Amino acid sequence: AASGAGGGAGGSGAFVPLAAGALDEYCACERPIGPEDAVEFSRYLPPGGDPSDMQQRLGRAGEALAAAWLRDAVATRQLDDVLGGDDRWLVIWRNMGVERGEPWDILLKGARGELFVEVKTTSVDDARKPVEVSLNHLDFARAHPDAYFLLRVYAVQTADGAYAARSVALYGRVAEAIETK
Repeated sequence: AASGAGGGAGGSGAFVPLAAGALDEYCACERPIGPEDAVEFSRYLPPGGDPSDMQQRLGRAGEALAAAWLRDAVATRQLDDVLGGDDRWLVIWRNMGVERGEPWDILLKGARGELFVEVKTTSVDDARKPVEVSLNHLDFARAHPDAYFLLRVYAVQTADGAYAARSVALYGRVAEAIETK
């Protein structure tokens, strides 16, 4: 889902690093977006379109990119330290056809169990920009402290009005990070 600034309704809270390294200990992996990932992102953001649904389209593009990035990261074993190197993971984008309203967007299934990834796409390439986290997301993160991750997709608007993904960051121990900020 795409995130906006400011407070949200329904018990939303912000996942915000206030100091430069405030979330460093929670960041499991961070990397710039490569050309192959950028293609997946731009597929969901064709030129033109209705500006009123841009936030929703940006969120879907972020989820598509996140699923593709996770598939590649799992296949190339980039996340062995985070996910456990002895396991093979199946990456399932649950919202691919339709938003399901769950507190996570992507499911990773492996021999050690299930991992849940909530994708937050922001249109500002700034790690200090707040990410809205609903009470439902926080409750789920508390119930699954070692299995719930937040994957942040950073995108920026280019001079021609299009959006381009710049980088991703995967955070673990989400409830702890929110409650200790």
